[in-house]
Amino acid sequence: MLYAVNYPLGSLSKKEEARYGHELAWRLLYYVMEQKYGRKWSSLTLVRNSHGKPRFSNCPVQFSLSHCAGFVCCTFSEWEIGIDAERLRPYDPKLARRICAPAELKALEALPERAKNLMTLWTLKESLMKAVGEGFHYGFQNAEFLWEHESFQPVREDICAVSFSPVSDILVSACGFGPLPKKVELLDLDLFF
Repeated sequence: MLYAVNYPLGSLSKKEEARYGHELAWRLLYYVMEQKYGRKWSSLTLVRNSHGKPRFSNCPVQFSLSHCAGFVCCTFSEWEIGIDAERLRPYDPKLARRICAPAELKALEALPERAKNLMTLWTLKESLMKAVGEGFHYGFQNAEFLWEHESFQPVREDICAVSFSPVSDILVSACGFGPLPKKVELLDLDLFF
């Protein structure tokens, strides 16, 4: 399942907003682990792999977190999974050249809504890099997707991918080594404070 909280943007600085989003994403994780999985945070042991990906050493539930200004999310699975959320922004050709493989750039040029499609690719790539457990070390060029059947599909055959737009200006993507969430469950911010 994929859980998220959408919250109003306030007068926080970019650094304060990032810190708040990070803290709220972890609060969301704690809440879901207790409410949906019956596991109190104090009973879980958190460890990180050599690239910093967190996981529980004493619980089979895999998870991934993401946040952007005004939005946090987490997803859970029985297998390795990754998630990324980004706010829509204008198309940036420099960003496209930096993160896209040649076939992806060619697809973007031919598609309408290049800004939305570039951000979809960005979230797919980041979620794939998280799912494989290597983060940015894996590399944007290695996290390659092809435009097929009206969506971007991973080149890697062992990876599944899905994208959502749970609120009007947010894109969320998840990648993993098995079935993925079919929807986003939006939770109320008041649950965490």
